[in-house]
Amino acid sequence: MELHKSPLLQKLSIELGRRCPTDADVGKWVENAVNHGVRELFFTLQWSADPTRLPKSLNTCKTLLHLRLSHKILVDFPTSSCLPSLKNLKLYYVVYKDEVSLVALLSSCPVLELLYVKRNEDDNVAKFSVKVPSLRVFVYFNAMSPDENDVVDDGRSLVMDTPALTRFVIGDDSGDSWSIKSMPCLQLCIVAPSNSHS
Repeated sequence: MELHKSPLLQKLSIELGRRCPTDADVGKWVENAVNHGVRELFFTLQWSADPTRLPKSLNTCKTLLHLRLSHKILVDFPTSSCLPSLKNLKLYYVVYKDEVSLVALLSSCPVLELLYVKRNEDDNVAKFSVKVPSLRVFVYFNAMSPDENDVVDDGRSLVMDTPALTRFVIGDDSGDSWSIKSMPCLQLCIVAPSNSHS
């Protein structure tokens, strides 16, 4: 990345497996990509260390169109975040700092059209809130399995406010509650097994 002389970077794809040294400075790679006006960033991190926090410069990247974050990544976006060009966002089994960070991330994307989410049970979010006026396609898979001995509502839920949504695919056997506001533009809704896209 340091030898990359072009002022613009179309795409950066980072995939690090379990054998990758945990002292790799992946944050610096992402920051360099942002500084080069990256348009597509795909980041998969499966090492054994704790989830990695991404550099703050990503929070206000004006050029980013497509962002995919997968596995050992900590989603920590402040309310001041702004991703004005982001249209496609994919979050695969990431960990969120808290529910506020999730809301801040989605609120920072005024033109977001596609959101693809795969969740697991330890992602730190009970109320998964998706309030995105521009969203047209939402794919949501929750891999959490309900506890047969748990008869108490734990408060976990999916909350949607997506008036422009045209396509909705959901796979959720968790037993979480759903709160879905009116979707007058909806043309296709598919309910699929949550483990079909694990």
